[in-house]
Amino acid sequence: MIGPRVEVERTRALSDAGELRCPCCDEPVVFRAGARVIAHFAHRAGAACALSDDPDYRPESELHLSTKLALYDWVRACFPEAEVMAEAPIPATGQRADLLAVIDGKPVAFEVQCSPLSGEAWRVRHAGYAKAGVRDVWILTGQAPRFVMIPGSERHGLPPSYRFQLRDLAATVLHDTGELLLSWPKVAARDRRREPLFAQLQKGAPASANEKGTGPFFAAISALSAYHARPAPPWRERPFRDSLVISGAYVAASQLAACSLDPAVGLFVGDRHEGQLRAALARDAEVEAVA
Repeated sequence: MIGPRVEVERTRALSDAGELRCPCCDEPVVFRAGARVIAHFAHRAGAACALSDDPDYRPESELHLSTKLALYDWVRACFPEAEVMAEAPIPATGQRADLLAVIDGKPVAFEVQCSPLSGEAWRVRHAGYAKAGVRDVWILTGQAPRFVMIPGSERHGLPPSYRFQLRDLAATVLHDTGELLLSWPKVAARDRRREPLFAQLQKGAPASANEKGTGPFFAAISALSAYHARPAPPWRERPFRDSLVISGAYVAASQLAACSLDPAVGLFVGDRHEGQLRAALARDAEVEAVA
């Protein structure tokens, strides 16, 4: 069940009767909802759940819950016939996806990563999804990578470039997959100094008539597309450690309503990003066929 999408009074009654249970440990959970918190389910005090033994587990923040809810509503709107589950178990590996959508028989797991996670821990989870035959889409939210804008050469008609300072998780995801997906709520004017990258990307993102200026916003940094657009590989043969310089042409941003999803490929942040990524993947397939 999705907390904010349940019938409140009926769910409160089930909670008071002790009939709601955790899908992980089967212990009773309580339903909490109010004016200040998003509706959710929580363990009772003193409950012992296997999730609490996971060193990478953190209680869900308001940002994590709201992003997961936005994704849930978006997938349901895009694919009305799809089966969509929150905190869905992956029996083959013992993992649990933040959100799992089964679209035309193809499972897609969404992981919204707000809390710290090491690159090595991510690799284990990413490999687990691959073993289970599940396409995993990882979305980093909370704090943007630090960046410096590098002015482009107007003489050559080049767009500005960015130098990103990447932490371990972002660097690992980007290096291993060639794609980094970021998410954030709409940045208010008062927050633009605190979140300069998000404010800069939001400024250039096309508005969505469906969302009427609301968030969340998504950004994609596509090193894979840049790799195929340059004669010298910028990252595969010379892996970066904590930074990446990439043209603004390969950084896309858009509101969730303007994004699209292909179960076989992943999430596309706007038409431009989709075109670039599909072209890069096609090029990869050509290289593998020749090899």
